[in-house]
Amino acid sequence: MTVLVVVVVVVVATAALEDACLEYISANHAKVSVTKEFGTLGAECPAVMLKVVHRLAGVQAAEAAPALEAATAQGTKRKRADDL
Repeated sequence: MTVLVVVVVVVVATAALEDACLEYISANHAKVSVTKEFGTLGAECPAVMLKVVHRLAGVQAAEAAPALEAATAQGTKRKRADDL
């Protein structure tokens, strides 16, 4: 039972952190979008970039599911800076 509670807390905390990050990027898009790190986000983490674009466009998660599944299917494993 304790393990299940810990897993649920981690999942909820992760979702809350993701939402907070997406909200920050949305609110500060003009500053964030000009950074080097944002410029490499699409290559390093395509699913994350899609989530940012969907948040900015007001697309709901259920509508975005096909695009996110496609990005995940191609592999979203982060690459090292040496590989870029």
